[in-house]
Amino acid sequence: MNKKIVISVAIAALIIFLSKFIPYGFYIASFPVSFSGLDYPLALLGLNYSTWAIQIVAFLIYALLGIYIGLLFNRKYNWKQKAIITFIYLILFVPLSSYSHWLKRSDKELAWQNTITAVYNPSKNNEFTSWFIPDYSVCDKLSVFTSVQERQSCLNGILLTNWQARSLDLFVQSDDGIKCLNDDYGNRNKWICVQTVAIEKQDVAMCKIHPFGPATDSCIAEIAIAKKDASLCPQPPSQARIGGYDQSLYDSCLRRILEQN
Repeated sequence: MNKKIVISVAIAALIIFLSKFIPYGFYIASFPVSFSGLDYPLALLGLNYSTWAIQIVAFLIYALLGIYIGLLFNRKYNWKQKAIITFIYLILFVPLSSYSHWLKRSDKELAWQNTITAVYNPSKNNEFTSWFIPDYSVCDKLSVFTSVQERQSCLNGILLTNWQARSLDLFVQSDDGIKCLNDDYGNRNKWICVQTVAIEKQDVAMCKIHPFGPATDSCIAEIAIAKKDASLCPQPPSQARIGGYDQSLYDSCLRRILEQN
C-alpha cells in the first residue's frame, strides 16, 4: 500500500509539473480545485487567485484521487470497507462543492441582472459597462469569489431612481416580465426584457425604466416607427443623462418612418 501511495504522489506531482508547460495547463490544476469546492476555503483566505496555492491544493487532490483509485482495486479491502471510504470522500467534498458552485452561480446571476454593457456612438466604438442597482445591498450579496475590483465596481455603480426601482420590481413580477425572463432557458437579462416587452406593448413609459439613455431612445424609436409617429422619435433630452444622446438615432427614426409612407 505504501508503494501505491508513493506512486500516486509521484503521478500527482508530475501532472502539476507538466501543467506548467502545456497550453492552458493552468486549468489542469484549477479544474479539480474548483470542481471539489476547495476554492472556497482558498477564497476565504484570499488565495483563490494565487497560482501556487491552487497548484498545492490540486496536487493534494490528484494524490488523494490516486490513492482512492488504488484502494478500489486493492483486494485486501472488502466492498464494505471500500463503501465506507467512498462515503467519507463524498461527505468531505459534495457539500463543499455544492455550496461553492451555488455561490459562484449567485454571483454570476447578480452581475448578469444588475450590469449593463452597451456600445454607443459606433463610429467611435465607445463601450459603456456599469452596475445599475436599486441600492447598495445588492453588493453585499456578492460572495468571496467576487474580486475586490468587481465588488468596488458594484459599490461605484449607478443607483436607479425610486421610480425606476419600483417599476422594475413590478415588471419582473408581472406575467409579461416572468414570461420574458424565462425565455432562452432563463438566460434573459431583465434590461433586455424591459425593452422587448415595451416594444411589443408599444409602451413608451416602460422604455423609460431602462436607465441608459441611448437604450431608452432606441426603445422609443422602435415604438415610433411601429406607430409611424415622428413626434415620438427621441429628441435631445432637457438635461444631462447617462450615455448622452445620439443624433443619428433620431435621424434614423425619421427616415424609417418616411420610408413607410
